[in-house]
Amino acid sequence: PHYRSWPSVSFLVDGIQLLFEEYQDCELEDEDQREHFMPFGSIEDSQFLAVNIKRKDCPVYMWEHENGKFYKLSASLDDFIGDYLHDEEGVNEERDDEEEE
Repeated sequence: PHYRSWPSVSFLVDGIQLLFEEYQDCELEDEDQREHFMPFGSIEDSQFLAVNIKRKDCPVYMWEHENGKFYKLSASLDDFIGDYLHDEEGVNEERDDEEEE
């Protein structure tokens, strides 16, 4: 899956417990991968973001509910955070420009 911009992602602490519970029940394409990933953000109620905790650089993936596959989004957690914050700043700047008009 490809997005032009970041989809709506929730990092709310209240939802993390539910996300972990759902992760234990979700169908993965490769069940051996379950211990490699730790979910940390939900996307629009049906997908989630996860970090590969078996890799030192902690790459970030999105789990796709349609096929149970993980798709790599960022080479590292640091890269993901930088990209996400950069995109959020751009969105906020666009909103500020619209309000001024």
